[in-house]
Amino acid sequence: MKAPHVLPGPARGRGRPPVAPGGTNVHRVTLDAATVATLRALGNGNMSAGIRLAAATVRARKRRKLEN
Repeated sequence: MKAPHVLPGPARGRGRPPVAPGGTNVHRVTLDAATVATLRALGNGNMSAGIRLAAATVRARKRRKLEN
C-alpha cells in the first residue's frame, strides 16, 4: 500500500492572510434580502467586507458626534 503524500516541513504561513487586524470570528446573522444586497454592494460583492465598512462608518460618525 502506498503512503499518502505529505509535504515536508510545517504548514505554518500558508493560506490567505487575515483581512482584519487580530483576525476574524464567524458569526451567524439573519438579514433581509435588501440588507444583504446593500452590504454586498458596499463590499463590492463581499458581504463581510460590506459589514466591516458599514461598522467603520458608524464608528466614525459616533466619534465625530462625540467630538462636537
